Parts: sequence; C-alpha cells; structure tokens
Amino acid sequence: HVGLEPKWYLGAYRKYLTGLLPQILALFDGDSAQVLRAIQALMKVVFLDMGLALETYFHLDRQAIAVLRDYAQCIVCSVPSGLVVLSKEFQVLSANRFMDGLLGSTHQGLAGTHLKDLFPGYDLLPYARDVLRTGQMTSGVALPWTDAKAMQRRLELTLSPMVGAANAKPAGCEARPTGEVGLLLIVEDVTEKESLRAARRRADAHVRSIVENVADGIITIDEYGNVESFNRAAERIFGYCASEAIGQNVNLLMPQSYRSRHDQYLADFRQSGRADCLGAMGREVQGQRKDGTVFPIDLRVSQLPLEDKRLFIGVVRDVSERKRRELELTQLASAVQQAADMVVITDRDGVIEYANQAFEEITGHDRLRAVGRRLSMIKSGRHGKRFYEHVWNTILGGRVCREVFVNRKKDGSIYYEEKTISPLRDEHGRITHFISSARDVTDRTLAEQERVARETAHRDLLVREVHHRIKNHLQGLTGLLRQHSTRHPEIAELLQAVISQIHSMAMVHGLQGAAGHGRRHPVARRRAEERAESTDANAVVRSFRRDRRSVDPHARMGCGRSRAHRRRY
Repeated sequence: HVGLEPKWYLGAYRKYLTGLLPQILALFDGDSAQVLRAIQALMKVVFLDMGLALETYFHLDRQAIAVLRDYAQCIVCSVPSGLVVLSKEFQVLSANRFMDGLLGSTHQGLAGTHLKDLFPGYDLLPYARDVLRTGQMTSGVALPWTDAKAMQRRLELTLSPMVGAANAKPAGCEARPTGEVGLLLIVEDVTEKESLRAARRRADAHVRSIVENVADGIITIDEYGNVESFNRAAERIFGYCASEAIGQNVNLLMPQSYRSRHDQYLADFRQSGRADCLGAMGREVQGQRKDGTVFPIDLRVSQLPLEDKRLFIGVVRDVSERKRRELELTQLASAVQQAADMVVITDRDGVIEYANQAFEEITGHDRLRAVGRRLSMIKSGRHGKRFYEHVWNTILGGRVCREVFVNRKKDGSIYYEEKTISPLRDEHGRITHFISSARDVTDRTLAEQERVARETAHRDLLVREVHHRIKNHLQGLTGLLRQHSTRHPEIAELLQAVISQIHSMAMVHGLQGAAGHGRRHPVARRRAEERAESTDANAVVRSFRRDRRSVDPHARMGCGRSRAHRRRY
C-alpha cells in the first residue's frame, strides 16, 4: 500500500535533494572529487528507492486493471444485447453470452467466424465496408431472424468503428484469433419493443386521425403557453401551418388586448394552481388570424396532468358564420317587425303563425291574438269565389300571387291592400307555409279612381269639342269644294269624288250625322267605312293639288293670288 500518489512522492524527493546538495558542497569545502563521489552514491540510493516505489505503483495499476477487466467482462456478458468484436478482415474476435441463444452456439465458438457466415442469408459486408471506409457508425439495420428455438425474432444491428483498439484484447473471451480490431457489431432483439412500437404507432395514428379530422381546432399548450400541438382544423381557422405555430406562445392567436392578460393568467396559475377557465362550458372570446383579422371563437379548455408537467387542451370553434347568421336573423326579424308593410306568415291552411306590427296598425286587430286564426278574418266579401280560387290555385301551384285585395278592418271600414303571396318550401321542396307582404293602398286607389273619373269627364268634353270643330271644318271644306267645282267644271268630277271621300271619313268618325246629313243605313255606313279605310287623305289632297295646277295657270305659277287665298286651298 502506497500512501501518496506518484506526483507527491516525486515532489518530496525534489524538495529533499534541493536541500541536500548545498549541504554536500559545504561539507567537502569545494572539493569536487569528494562532492562527485557523494552525489553518485546519493543517486544510487535515490534511484533504487524510486524504482521500488514505481514498481509498487505499477503493481497496483496492474491489479486495478485486472479488476476493471473482470468487471468489464461481467458487464459485457450481462448486456441484454449481442456484442461482437470484428477484425478489419471481418472475422469475429470475441462475442458475449447474448449470442449463445441467438445463433445456437457458444459465444466462444464464434471466434474466427466470418461476418458473412454469422447471419446466413443476409449480406452485412457492404455495411461493414462502408463503416470502415467512412469511420461513421451505421445503425438501424433491420434483420428478421429465427433463433435456435425456432422463434421468430426481429433484430436491429449497429456497426461502429473501434478507434484505438488495434492491440486490445476484447473483453468476454479468453483468447482471440490474431487480427487487428476494426468493428463492433451490436445486435439488439427488438421483437417485443417493435411490437410495442407498432401498437403505439397504431394508437397514435388512430388518435391523430381523430384529432386531425374533427371540425373543431384542437391546440395543446404547456404551463408557459407554448404550443405543443396544432391540428388541421386549427390551421384552417387561424391560417397558420402547424410548423409555424408549434413552439410559439399561444398569444400569437390572440388580439393584442388579450395577450398581456393571458400571460398574467398563466403566471397566476403556476403560482396558485387554480384555473378558472377550465370546464366543459365554452366561452366566447376573440381570436386573431395570421392576416391580422380578429374574429369570434368559442373556446373550451381542459387540463391534462402528466408525470412531469401539465398540458392545457383548447378546443376552438370559429363562430363567425354563426354570429353572422344570428346578426342577419336579428336584423331580418327587426326589419320585418318594423316594416311599414304588413307581413303575415301562415301555414298551408291559411292559419296565421306570425304577424308584424304593421298588421295591427293597418287592420286594427291585435297581432298576438291573431295568431292561430285564419287570415280570412279580414275578408270584406267584395271578392267572389272565383277570385279566391284563382289565388289559392296560384300559390298552391308554387307560384307567386300579386293582387289587390279589398278587405275589412276591425272597425268595419273597407280598405284596399296591394298584396304579394309567396310559397315557402322545406328542404324536400314541399310547400309548408305562405308569406304575404301587403301595403295599404286605400288612399292611392281612391285617388286613382277620382283621377280616372275626372279624366273621363274631361276626355268626353274634349271629344265633343273636337268633333264639333272638325265637323265645322269639314262643312266649310265641302262648301269650298262645291264652289270650286262650279267655277271649274273641268275638274268637277274629281272634286265630287273628294267630297264623297270626305263624307265617308266623317261618317266613320261619327261626324256625318252631326254635319246634318242624317243617319245612313248600317250597310251603307259599313261600305262607306270600307272606302274610307282604303283612302289616304293626304293622297287625295296631293292629287287635288296636282290636277288643279294642270288646269289653273295661277296655281301652277304660284302667283297672282294672295298667300291667304292660297292657304285656303
């Protein structure tokens, strides 16, 4: 047993000699021969003592190395994996006991076996050569194998270079063939592990499939708010890819006003362990998409305690569409309720299910008490059976009916309403209800009737006046033509034809009788109408002017008469 480490022993000798040499020089008073002999004798004693000490140290090291070798051998043989040391020629130098049951022979008997014969049917030489060439370990080489007991196993091989082990004796064997150590082959039996892995993969795939295909976004975060999972629905809702969101703080998905409050909430939870937001009941909060859009979401948070940490699972549902529909329905209900037009919804039999405020204002009936009664409660009796049959046939046929109804108010007064009735269908296309919108047009209808009466009276008066004036003008024209016929006998026949045509037109327009010629027989009147219809008055006048110019030199030259005289013709 040596009490000091070698460095302390050598240090003590250095200090001793450093103090002794000056004393030797002083003892022999500078006699160099005496000093040299003294130093030589001293060195013999020192080196003998140091040699004995070093031998003691070496002996102890050899004992420690032997203990370590035995310990390593025990460890190597107890490892639940196969360890095979290969030379650079790919021959087995040593192997541990794990290989006994695997290959059907003792591990000592494997010494000298070539790698290609170690696992018949599987060529591992390309992997071994690649490891020697690159110096890089190769792992995960799968190998289906049938052991000595005919049991199916799944092995996983790892080949690793053994650097600096050229002359080392592999642990776990008493002797080894000559050869330079090159590779370490590690053989693991992963049959049970692979079975568990497969089961876990199936379970993970099943859970992942469920999580990825649910319509709601599922996000898990740790106690510090860092996102750990982000499913496909969450990607669709927020616009972030899972790779962009995972690892980020969940406040990335919140508007700026929510972020500081959420961070403080998590800090309070880590201190107190209380989480007020947990539970099956959801709450409506605001989310923020990748493009900065803020939108409403329904959020449900639950806690998942694990061995080393806690996770929070957030189930997120985008309620933008639902909020939009709710707003539309609210606005629609408000618009219908406050509309100036009367809106009534009935079933197929005409029983009122809804009536807006305008119904009460127009008809005088309470709209709530009207529910459950038939719309015929406001009938006035002014329309016949055929009118209502037309209305029902139209709307039951799926068409829109637009009519003006004359109905009766609660106080008995009559009013006019312009109504549109539309059928409402269910998802199968069947008519289930009718919706009618109507406006009170009583004032407009009465005003229209009064206007029509005034216009009719005015038109009759105007027609009589026009007829009277036309009759007078025709009588004057006829008189002038007769005078002209007397003055110009050569065109008398033509002028007489013109006078006959004028009489025919006057009779057609109801002017002949008023002109003093009396009523004709219906047959004669019809023939005159036919002649008038075939006569173009403009053509007659043009013919008359043309014939007159041919016989009247003044008319032909356009001179000798006053403009007023010419205008008469």
